[in-house]
Amino acid sequence: MVRHEQQQLLPAFSTLALHPSILSLIQRLRTVLMMTSRISLAALFGIASLAICKAPVFFYGRNSTPTIHEVYTFPVNTSVENLAVRPGGEVLATVDSAPELYQIIPFSSEQPTLVYDFPGYESLLGIVEVEEDQFYVAAGNFSVFTLESTKGSYAIFHVDMSSFRATRGTVQSQAVIKKVTDIPEGELLNGLGLFSREKGLVYVADSGTGIIYLVNVRTGAYWPAIHDALGVKGDPYPFYPAVNGVRYDPRGRAVYFTNVAQAVFARVPVFANGSAAGAGEIIASGELYDDFVLDEAGNALVAVFGSSDVIRIDAATGESMIIAGSLNSTDLQAATAVAWGRTRRDSHSLYVSRNGGIGWPSAVGGAVMRIDMY
Repeated sequence: MVRHEQQQLLPAFSTLALHPSILSLIQRLRTVLMMTSRISLAALFGIASLAICKAPVFFYGRNSTPTIHEVYTFPVNTSVENLAVRPGGEVLATVDSAPELYQIIPFSSEQPTLVYDFPGYESLLGIVEVEEDQFYVAAGNFSVFTLESTKGSYAIFHVDMSSFRATRGTVQSQAVIKKVTDIPEGELLNGLGLFSREKGLVYVADSGTGIIYLVNVRTGAYWPAIHDALGVKGDPYPFYPAVNGVRYDPRGRAVYFTNVAQAVFARVPVFANGSAAGAGEIIASGELYDDFVLDEAGNALVAVFGSSDVIRIDAATGESMIIAGSLNSTDLQAATAVAWGRTRRDSHSLYVSRNGGIGWPSAVGGAVMRIDMY
């Protein structure tokens, strides 16, 4: 969640915002040096640790080039922050330029349906499904236009979509919305990730403090589960947000997370109760990673806001490759999050939310896009 303002770099809430001319220069440098595994840009930016290490590979899956399709584009200054996909394939999109949750039907000409406008809040951020069609969202007072966040304004809400019905963008039967808990310690509650469906436990990343909370969505109880050195604010961008996206992988009993301030993608081992069992380790660095999902092999598909693309990070080696998007295209401009399709038609597709470049000269509007892998 970062917003670009002309002639200055402002504190970001998902990644570093760079002027499009600089971004274009970075892309050309990548092309020229595409055979190298790491490209140091320290001299360009005066930041010793900034390095681009994506391998120049533009396919993923069955040796074919992914294609990008528009699902729906909102007006400029509407920022789509995060995504979840319902069992029937409908996409739920949170908006952080307003406290709104939308349903969008892929492969349809229907307009999006406003599921709910959360009164008393300015922004809607992370979203996660726990039980089937039972979603949880983070709401709070964050402004994408001023980049200000109000400590103590954040809460977790339950969105029961099982009763929701809509026709041609008009609600016929409402979703059931209920507050789970306020988290007054929260400075900027951002990414959400499922830990235990059976116990109703959800990770909630606080991009302000760097703490990853566990929230029991059935009782409203919450506690700090992870507070790792790799999750807090630090160099090279100490004034930027800390931990952002968060996902639990039960195969290795580890929590994966991104940290904008430290420009890292990392993981930390956890105990059976979800709390940290040791120090975190860096898997990849040098990008300002936003939200992500894990694939079947435990590798990460990550939205990269500043370079307007989606990358795959190998969890074993830390090597990265571009899946789709580029600095020279507006298709995934200011990408913020990704989510897998859930139907036969989109089972090999990845949905991507984008901010659209609020404040950028080339702003194209927030959107939900679809990458067909093969």
